[in-house]
Amino acid sequence: MKRRLVLFFAAAAAFGVALRAEDPPKEVPTAKAEGPLLDKAVLKRLEQALDCVNLSVEDLGWDKRPLSDDWRLACVNDTLDHPLALADYAQRAEKEFADDPSAAVLNGAAWLDFEPAKLQVLRDEKFGMELPIQPAAARDIMLAALREWRFAESQRLSAMEALDDADEASLAKDGVRLYADESEEAWDSTAVLAVAKKIDLAGLVRAEAALAGAVKMLRSAAAKIDGAAWKSDTWRLPNMAAYPELKGLTVAIGGPGPDRHTADLVIDAGGDDEYTGCRFVLDLGGDDTYRGCGKGMVAIGLIVDLAGNDRYIDKNIAQGGAAFGASLLVDVAGDDRYEADQCSQGSAFYGVGMLFDLAGDDGYRGARHVQGFGGVKGLGVLSDVAGNDTYYAGGKYSHAPLLPENFQSLSQGFGFGLRPNVSGGIGILADHAGNDQYTAEVFGQGASYWFALGLLIDSAGHDKYDLYQYGQGSGIHLSSAALFDRAGNDAYSCNNGVAQGCGHDWAAGMLLDLAGNDYYQGAGMTHGGANANGFGILIDRAGDDAYSGVRPECQGFSFQSRGTFGLGVLLDLGGKDKYSQGGRDGTAWTKTTLGVGLDCEEAK
Repeated sequence: MKRRLVLFFAAAAAFGVALRAEDPPKEVPTAKAEGPLLDKAVLKRLEQALDCVNLSVEDLGWDKRPLSDDWRLACVNDTLDHPLALADYAQRAEKEFADDPSAAVLNGAAWLDFEPAKLQVLRDEKFGMELPIQPAAARDIMLAALREWRFAESQRLSAMEALDDADEASLAKDGVRLYADESEEAWDSTAVLAVAKKIDLAGLVRAEAALAGAVKMLRSAAAKIDGAAWKSDTWRLPNMAAYPELKGLTVAIGGPGPDRHTADLVIDAGGDDEYTGCRFVLDLGGDDTYRGCGKGMVAIGLIVDLAGNDRYIDKNIAQGGAAFGASLLVDVAGDDRYEADQCSQGSAFYGVGMLFDLAGDDGYRGARHVQGFGGVKGLGVLSDVAGNDTYYAGGKYSHAPLLPENFQSLSQGFGFGLRPNVSGGIGILADHAGNDQYTAEVFGQGASYWFALGLLIDSAGHDKYDLYQYGQGSGIHLSSAALFDRAGNDAYSCNNGVAQGCGHDWAAGMLLDLAGNDYYQGAGMTHGGANANGFGILIDRAGDDAYSGVRPECQGFSFQSRGTFGLGVLLDLGGKDKYSQGGRDGTAWTKTTLGVGLDCEEAK
């Protein structure tokens, strides 16, 4: 065996922790049905590259997590201990978060360290009440929707049973500030986090599962509906001791024409409708506009829109955004536009938030913590199944004082913890088809910060990734992340480094591109770079690729920082390739002490 990699003595001493050089390495995760992304051919070439710096694959599991806390998720520890497992997690995310919300929630439970089988709860099929709604089909689907709402809300309420009035007031006052603080002022989050520990997170996962079950039921029922004769009307439900979850709800039926809805629960037959503040919506068609609907802030929220070119306009915690709650948005068809500020578009902290767009050329625009974002004990997922889509995050919150002329994004498959003692969650953006455009500023595109996991997966198409700094498959400050692009001629651009397969400060990052003629442009710490006990790797498996770096600290680079080195690896396994900073097609090279690049054909 090669000598163990000992990059970290100085930093470990500073943290006052025991090193784990004696721990036996785990195996690289096994393949899924189609085989592992890092198969024997890739691992053979990786071994050859590492041999250039007197290391082996077994040496990659050096300690990158010198701190522990009560918020840590197992997948974060696993990917820090075994960074090549990032490829397996990316492949899992691609399969497990696709077009089926029910399956996605059950899969997501495992990512949050719950056994899916233990989250099953039987519905109360005895539910029944009278409503003055005609025709009968409208009444029946409204009753079914109320049954689903009651079931999901009961799961959320059970998760909050340990909270007293003061706890609930604390969440209402300051809960949103954990990740959606408008003031940008320093504040003490201790009280809110103490309340969060009293919440049963499993109950919030059950609530999300109930919402996903409601989607399946509502879509099936809607397929049998003819709403041409429906008349628009709104009712307030009476208080019923048997159904406390329905207390004070307003419900509405919408006809086939344009309606304006403000009720809590709405079933609408069609038309170009406007929704404001609605909590649970089924819309059968039309070009609709939603404002402040389906919000998951200490609540449950659901939107199911079956057809039309729709527009979603919100501020915080919306569009599949959850905070101490559960939220789900499913848009089945149409070219849709999503606009939000923070913690939206498949975003969650202490809860589960998911957005599924199943068809169309869609546009997503937000400021910060959007488009697949996971904060503490949160799973945020955005899954776009088809179409040529555009994603933008940034433009509002300055990254002062470090980069005062640039804006924070922390989006597009981003996990984020609260430094110094609260680990983050899981943020996943999975786009399954189309030629897509991703634009972020500071922090984004398959990245993470402080003991969290961020994943961006693009399964098909010619895609373009633009970033200012920190992302594109980069773990940042004791964190792990990956960007996985399966196919197409793709372009990756980063203005200011720490990108494209980078491990920055006790972190692990991976960029994995399987096919196509790709272009990589960066500054420093890109194209497989690392420092301060981190590990960063860029793997391009095929195609005629070009790597352009404006500084020499790229294309397989490592440098010393905080008293430690990192390991940076660039592996290009096919095609005729070009490099701007010393690499050459068909050769191997090293940079500084622990930076290495290898350009060759895949091993057979």
